[in-house]
Amino acid sequence: MISGTITGRPIERRSNLSNAEFRSKYLKPHVPVIVTDAINHWPATKTWTPDFFRTRFGDRTVRVDREYRLAEYIDLVEHSSPERPAPYLFHLFLDENFPELLADFQPWPEYLTPNWLGTHFLPGAVGRRIADHDRPGVFIGGQASTCANLHYDFQYHSFSFQLFGTKRFWLYPTDETASMYPDPANKCLSLVKNVENPDLAKFPLFANANPWLCDLAAGEMIFIPGGWWHTTRMLSTSISISVNTANATNWPAVVRELHAELQPRHPVLASPFAAYMRLVGSWKGWKDGI
Repeated sequence: MISGTITGRPIERRSNLSNAEFRSKYLKPHVPVIVTDAINHWPATKTWTPDFFRTRFGDRTVRVDREYRLAEYIDLVEHSSPERPAPYLFHLFLDENFPELLADFQPWPEYLTPNWLGTHFLPGAVGRRIADHDRPGVFIGGQASTCANLHYDFQYHSFSFQLFGTKRFWLYPTDETASMYPDPANKCLSLVKNVENPDLAKFPLFANANPWLCDLAAGEMIFIPGGWWHTTRMLSTSISISVNTANATNWPAVVRELHAELQPRHPVLASPFAAYMRLVGSWKGWKDGI
């Protein structure tokens, strides 16, 4: 396992966290938190191992940097090293690829509710896109595998659940966006490729960035607030799942993001669309009592 000193602000770890306290102390003010006992009831915490996927689904094909039989990919992951890190399997939709496993992580912790993603209240492609964004994905990587880009998840809240191994997280608050050097072609992605050894000659403002840091262990959940930049590195063979949520606490930012995306392509419709989305959010927020 990779180890080493990490510097930055630690992320609070909690157990026996009530949903009311989660909402008031973390969700509404957009503060990350780790919950150590949120998924003790999930079968996945006991059964999802590399050998489980190799044995049960070894002949299935996955695409990472290229196509692999899953058994071949798991072997590659287990032989990953800092010198030759395995490519990272990033957000493979579980309902498409492993529908047999959907019951292994039910029910979701109460912290994820209410979740407006998955609700079909918009027509057309945008409605389908929002409805798709709550689909859980599986992430598999080997020691020293890394997330491809420092990024944020379109203002959605993100919940990541570690099921096997340990993963290191770097989180940067929304108010440090200028130091993240958003990619002009995709502002959800940073031009900074390596947070551990950044090119400060090219990205001098990144020297002022102050990350929140943690090593997420098997059985733990991390809440990443909407708009927070983040990236990860595997400290060992790692299996996790992640899902996005939206509700009254991040809906205005989601609407701004959608409006900015639609404006260049649909300048006439973008503003009425945003107004409708804000109205929907006000109604749903009143209904949810958040």
